[in-house]
Amino acid sequence: MDDNTVTSIIKDDNGDVWIGTAGNYLNKYIPNDDNFQRIPVNIEQIYSLDHLPNILMQDHEGDFWIGNDLSMLV
Repeated sequence: MDDNTVTSIIKDDNGDVWIGTAGNYLNKYIPNDDNFQRIPVNIEQIYSLDHLPNILMQDHEGDFWIGNDLSMLV
């Protein structure tokens, strides 16, 4: 993982675990491989007034939403 400050965790429809942190990556844990994948996120797009990203959601179409209490990013 890119940072030890975990802000959100969700499990997707495939059983993979997505972990939001205070860093610049979205971390995906793949249990079948016992492996982490780091996915870069343009954190400046969702930072607002120093609020960390603390929301991870997956909609019914499988798209992920990342956000905080002031903004969201697909």
